[in-house]
Amino acid sequence: MSHVISGFITRKKIMGINKIINIVGIIFLGALGSGLWNLAGEPTAGFIYNTITSFGGSVAIVYGNQLNSSIGSGGWGDRSSILWFIIFTCLLTYYMFTGIKSKLNNSYIVLIVLLSSILFIGWVSHKVIYSHKATLYFDKNIEILAPNISREEHLQLRASYRSINNLETFNKAQKQVLDFAKRHNIEIDSFN
Repeated sequence: MSHVISGFITRKKIMGINKIINIVGIIFLGALGSGLWNLAGEPTAGFIYNTITSFGGSVAIVYGNQLNSSIGSGGWGDRSSILWFIIFTCLLTYYMFTGIKSKLNNSYIVLIVLLSSILFIGWVSHKVIYSHKATLYFDKNIEILAPNISREEHLQLRASYRSINNLETFNKAQKQVLDFAKRHNIEIDSFN
């Protein structure tokens, strides 16, 4: 019994796992030196890298679209997120005050519920704050430009701002504001 480390894992099993890891490491290093890397390893690693970066780019676009979806409506257009935020906060508060652990016997479920609640509340808070800042950015800068541009240009900027519903339209509206500012020698920072 002195060989038992914890539960079912014994020293023999750990030594077997270490041997497997060492063998895989030796095969990998041998492949690097033998030219097998150029034949199979490099294309495979390139494929994996390209797949990960492509997936990362897709995630960034979806994130940007979701984040900018309610800016054109004044930052508060995403009422469903706010409603879920309120419901989630109320439920979390209820469970915290009534003892969530007594309601759920499995501590992993408690951990999952708390982490998902915190992540959801964090995401909705981030989105609401971001939308509010972006809304203030466009309102403020369009008003700064208003005395120096025609009524039609002012309406055009307001329309671009109000049509923001994804990352592409956000970037287009911001470029338009910055272009008008540059044309009229007014210094305006880009949104960040």
